[in-house]
Amino acid sequence: MPQAAIIYLQSEALRTGSRDIELGGSLRAFLGRLELPVGGKTTKLVREEADRISRCRLTFHAKRQGEACW
Repeated sequence: MPQAAIIYLQSEALRTGSRDIELGGSLRAFLGRLELPVGGKTTKLVREEADRISRCRLTFHAKRQGEACW
């Protein structure tokens, strides 16, 4: 389930074409965006993954037909 956070970030970056991704005002809101249940083990795992993600710099590259990779 924590991998859902990375997939969400990638999807939103591509969908919006922006480096800034809105996560929500709380962990509960973020879990809602991920369509994950709130509470218990899920919340703990996502919180830990979010902490790890917040400590790193992510760079995603996409190549579309006829375009160079950026």
